Amino acid sequence: MSNFRFLSLISLVILAPTLTAEPPGKRSRVNFANGDKVSGTVVNMDADLLEFKSTLFPKNVFFNKPAILDLELDQSQPKIDIDFTQADHMAELQLEGRYGQEEQRDTLRGQLSQIADDHVILSTWYAGELKVQRDLIHSIKIKSNQTDLYSGPNSLEEWQEENSASSWRFENNALISGNSRSVISKDIGLLDQSVLKFQLQWKNTIALTLNLFANSPQKAKLENYYELRMQTNYMYMQKRIKNERPPQLDRAPNSSYDHASNSAEYAIYMDKKKGVFHVFINGDKAHTFTDHAATPKLLGSSIHLRNDNENKMRISNIRLEKWNGAIPSGLEEEEALEQLKGEGQRILLANGDTVVGQIGKINNGMLDVKTEHADLKLPLFGIRDLQLPATEENHPKMQSNDVKAYFKDGGWIILNVKSIDDKFLHGSHEAIGNHAFRIDAFEKIELNIYKLSYAKIRKEQVW
Repeated sequence: MSNFRFLSLISLVILAPTLTAEPPGKRSRVNFANGDKVSGTVVNMDADLLEFKSTLFPKNVFFNKPAILDLELDQSQPKIDIDFTQADHMAELQLEGRYGQEEQRDTLRGQLSQIADDHVILSTWYAGELKVQRDLIHSIKIKSNQTDLYSGPNSLEEWQEENSASSWRFENNALISGNSRSVISKDIGLLDQSVLKFQLQWKNTIALTLNLFANSPQKAKLENYYELRMQTNYMYMQKRIKNERPPQLDRAPNSSYDHASNSAEYAIYMDKKKGVFHVFINGDKAHTFTDHAATPKLLGSSIHLRNDNENKMRISNIRLEKWNGAIPSGLEEEEALEQLKGEGQRILLANGDTVVGQIGKINNGMLDVKTEHADLKLPLFGIRDLQLPATEENHPKMQSNDVKAYFKDGGWIILNVKSIDDKFLHGSHEAIGNHAFRIDAFEKIELNIYKLSYAKIRKEQVW
């Protein structure tokens, strides 16, 4: 977009009558590669132009797509008519990556309703039933919805702030830290055995402290808790009890973080009664902390998050789940699956057991599996990983009209977009064909995704 054209738009804003602006959580924003930003509502997008309206413009404006970096969409939570939270499981299908981008995998989430020889049917709230080609599915992971305790963050209001409201902010379904040593807290419902998962992103260094099993979400009443401090190259944990000086737990030096992307996924498996904490980073166990003098009756169910320096951090995809006490073994489980003998699909169960057999129909949440020993009916929520038999390597193609659409509940998909309106994104993917996706399922849509100069801008963007 030329500077002249954008200045003309600014002139329209100045000349426009005074009108009420859209509520912050209900508006979208167009971000241009040159740094310009315009807030309002997406009306339509076709192959060449984006039609956009704003209460500040007297009439709709049209932007050239090649100048657009991305669209930040309405951040409010979507209204879902079907209550999928009552389903017994959630399946995550990772699709094969494009050539040259094999590690970049599209993700689809929903409930499995059919597994056939050449396709899988996934029921979703955002796109109805999706018929997905099996030869373009890289993996299927299944998680029991019965273990879910919390999923978020969903707003800033559900958290308590120690300092002013400017200390933390909620943006793009994430908590972003502000001032030094700013604290945000919540009674998240920690059980005696829980696993806390989240994604952490940082700018320069990591300086995050978590107070776990805190007796209260209120700072003024905080007395008993475990304190896990995470720095760039080490972490340590200690227990704090009012009027006592309990011994410090182990320190874990030289923790392996993914500094290349300034991002890491954490999973903390916690047993309050035993005083045991297993910390996983990017799927690998970094350290186990053990409190040999556990005092579970003095503790609570809250967490506090504290930024210990002036560098911003972004925390997203927070999940709290029930834990059955089994420690994930990662590579050992993958090797166990690979070593299974027999014809059919390899299945990893939630309790760590493995089965190989021919997959049949799905009825009432039960998957038929025919093994050489017996015919089994396995509940989908009891399956962790399902490996389909290898097919000839297949990859979707890169197309000039591809966009990268980020789901509000995590993951993304690259679609060859046909059009976008105020309700749907109409696009195609080789694995599912042409389909309409609810636009309120996405938090952001990146355009011009194969343009290297734009990729550099995205990497340097400040959140």
